[in-house]
Amino acid sequence: MSVEKSNQIFKHVLAWMRDKNIETSKIAIQKTLFFLKECGIPMRFEFDAYTYGPFSKQIMDAAKELEYAGEITVSHSDYKLTSSFSDTLPEKKKTNLDKKLNKFFSLINGDFSFDNMELFGTVLYCIRALQENGMEPDSNDVIQEFQAWKGTRYSDKNIENAYEKLYPVFSEV
Repeated sequence: MSVEKSNQIFKHVLAWMRDKNIETSKIAIQKTLFFLKECGIPMRFEFDAYTYGPFSKQIMDAAKELEYAGEITVSHSDYKLTSSFSDTLPEKKKTNLDKKLNKFFSLINGDFSFDNMELFGTVLYCIRALQENGMEPDSNDVIQEFQAWKGTRYSDKNIENAYEKLYPVFSEV
């Protein structure tokens, strides 16, 4: 996947969030792009386990490129679109991406708060990590993996609820 196409996806996510009046926080962008990648949307962004869940340095690099081009401003915690910003993703690709973005919106109950993004991103990362190791994880496996990474910051019930929403979607993807 080319840098340009990945950046177009990133920009479309920014535009989609703006259009839905969702704060374009860095964590929301990171976790939304992670979700899309795990749904099979090809992107150059690689994600690793990090403090607040899956993280891609390439997204930060893409944001710097967009800031240099004058399309966004980057603050400590979010991205602001400027008047020069333009969503350059081709229309037919927007339709497919919007379906996945709307699915993500539904899965997280429209809650793009920091804690919810960390929770859902980490649960999905744990599901994928277990699957990559040949397991079909159940909620107990995911809770154990999650807590090995995060400790008890989130309750078993919150982790289990996120798992129950995500696993049916990602058991077949």
